[in-house]
Amino acid sequence: MKNIKLILALLVSLAVTACGGGGGDGGLGNSVPTTPLLITSDATQLQKITTAVLNTTSGSAINIFSPSDFLDALNAINPSCANGGTVEHFASGSASGTIDFFDCSYTVGKSLRGTVSYSFLTTTPLNNSFNPDDLSAKLNLNLTVTRAGFPITTLVGDYNLGVTGLNSSTTTKTSSSSAGASLKVSNNLTEVISNFSFQNVSLFSSSESGNNYFTLASSYLGGVINYDTITPFVTNTTLSHRFPSTGSALITSTASSSELLVTIMGDEYSPSPNQIKIEFRTSPSSIYNPPVFYAWTYLFPPP
Repeated sequence: MKNIKLILALLVSLAVTACGGGGGDGGLGNSVPTTPLLITSDATQLQKITTAVLNTTSGSAINIFSPSDFLDALNAINPSCANGGTVEHFASGSASGTIDFFDCSYTVGKSLRGTVSYSFLTTTPLNNSFNPDDLSAKLNLNLTVTRAGFPITTLVGDYNLGVTGLNSSTTTKTSSSSAGASLKVSNNLTEVISNFSFQNVSLFSSSESGNNYFTLASSYLGGVINYDTITPFVTNTTLSHRFPSTGSALITSTASSSELLVTIMGDEYSPSPNQIKIEFRTSPSSIYNPPVFYAWTYLFPPP
């Protein structure tokens, strides 16, 4: 799902500037909390939690370095990228290597700057990176991605990438953390994601479904929370909708037994302003408080 613009009035805007291939981390020195967040019924806190988790799961910044970006770089015959900038690929055999991006653009309105190292690369058919049906690899990123109309996003860390059905009508992409590994993400805030799995199923020219779980350490929230999808978040991609129309997730913290349930009632084109519903309760056995509703444009004003 596509990255969503955060509330600039609430979030700390980070200046992200890279200074060459292999130097994608520009401004990610910001510390993130390690203490579990005590989730309470405070309305301001619950709104911030909702914004943060929807930014992570619906925005899925982890997905902005796409399998096609990876394959284009692996198969680069010359350093020039299709829409400007350059790329350098240094292979260390058939299964590992390093890719340096210098404002490289394979897609109009999107450019890559920084370094991606890969290892344990496998494809189906075997050793076919030109047109594989499936691929998997471990990626280590220090990469800044600039896209027209979206916040600059920087990824630092590693994850395991698995993609199936690249040449079929249904493509499944899974990005998951290695044991003890984490990924630092910066767009309009700094956060660290660990213990994660992001699974996106794309139906050709129809919809995209996200089924994710993660631990989020957020400088915006000032603490650590856990997120788990209950029902997948489904986005209509036929009309390029930016937000999901259905889905639900549970947010918890080890600081208490409190729970926050987030339910998607409609996307940004829904006629009802009650597009996102949140419900708080003090424990799994207690009754939820009366729900609070938001519109997507309230949490994520259009640019």
